[in-house]
Amino acid sequence: MKTFQRIIWATDPNEDKSFRHQSIEVLRDLSKKTKAKIEPVYVMNDGIVGLSVPKADFSMKMRDSSYRALNLLAKEDGSLNLTPSKVLVCSSSSASKTAATLDRYAQTKRADFILVNSHGRKGLKRAVLGSFAETLTLHSKTPILISGPKTKHIRNLDRILFPTDFSKESKKAFAKVQDLAKKLDAKITLFHVVLNPIEPILASGVGLLGGGFVTTEGYINHNYTKQKKQATQWITEAKQNGLMVDSAFDIEGTSVIESVLAYAKKKKLGLIAMASESSSVSAALLGSIGRGLAREAPCPVWFFRSKA
Repeated sequence: MKTFQRIIWATDPNEDKSFRHQSIEVLRDLSKKTKAKIEPVYVMNDGIVGLSVPKADFSMKMRDSSYRALNLLAKEDGSLNLTPSKVLVCSSSSASKTAATLDRYAQTKRADFILVNSHGRKGLKRAVLGSFAETLTLHSKTPILISGPKTKHIRNLDRILFPTDFSKESKKAFAKVQDLAKKLDAKITLFHVVLNPIEPILASGVGLLGGGFVTTEGYINHNYTKQKKQATQWITEAKQNGLMVDSAFDIEGTSVIESVLAYAKKKKLGLIAMASESSSVSAALLGSIGRGLAREAPCPVWFFRSKA
């Protein structure tokens, strides 16, 4: 089995130790389950104005201190298969340019993925401070593994949950998930939430379907039957490629996030996999749902570009 070879650990030696610890726990599990080399990388921004010292001198001193901090970080856990640390310098304080700098480096190193923390910020705090992890998922061509504040360990790296709306874009993403499953010798579970339509979508509990009115229950059953057929087709194709795939449906859910989280916790899954781009039709599956899962999931969330 060809598993992960190189992991880029995007870390900030200046952040709170408790945030770093969540990544270390995940990395420790990955080290036990794979042969991957783990490279700690810090992207230092030198886009600072109004300094009384020359910018070049400041950058050099900051880079040296960052290397020392990363080296101390590497000594915190000797069980990790760490390579020498790397400090990258980005001339802009822009989150998107910082993310691009990290992604370019990861591509030169042929990294399997970038591991990054999500602090789970919400509301005004998130609006002011932004989210580097979220920006990275939107701009990186390298897959991103997000370790959220509720992620403690990777329980079963051989179980992957793939939330899907069975759209054409999701089908392309499923091909990427199959590549990941082959690399990990993992089983995939296709997960779909048949949301119960509420006002004003279906006024008075009925909806127009195929030229006639149906009850809300009929609407749900129709969609369940349709998506179940799609799941069967996808599973058949994947099994022909030697993969283990099954499906699970929630026909009583009112929230995709809550349904996915509940299933992941119940089954003690190791990874949740999602595409980092989508059509306008399935944009909700990527946007607020993707962010919500990254913040609340009990396991890491794998984001990748299905069109890359």
